[in-house]
Amino acid sequence: MENIEYSGYWWLPLKEDEKIAGTLTFTNDEGIKLRLMGSLHNYSSRKEQFINVPIILGVTHEEIITLYDCSTYLDIRRSSRRFSIEECCPKLALIGRHFTNPNEILFHKAEVQYSYLSYWGELPGIKK
Repeated sequence: MENIEYSGYWWLPLKEDEKIAGTLTFTNDEGIKLRLMGSLHNYSSRKEQFINVPIILGVTHEEIITLYDCSTYLDIRRSSRRFSIEECCPKLALIGRHFTNPNEILFHKAEVQYSYLSYWGELPGIKK
């Protein structure tokens, strides 16, 4: 799959007025990752801490995005007293709609398309 990158603003569902700039990326090596130029949380110390967040919402030039089941942490290696870097690793990125509650995320159908699957179907020994 090709690498994807979205830059925009990100926030927690009940804190829409506290948007943080950041970049969402998808790579085959790292999966889905959000890097924020600031923090969505108040960490109690400068030690690296992990916080699980059910939903993070985002808006970019092209899309609205919901990040689901996120593990977030303060990156103390790149943060300073004046500026925090927070990284988030969501399990899913849902592009095209905002969901404010995990219970809203229901799908009635899904389509999946696999590259080159039709070529496998035409191989000798595979019955249709």
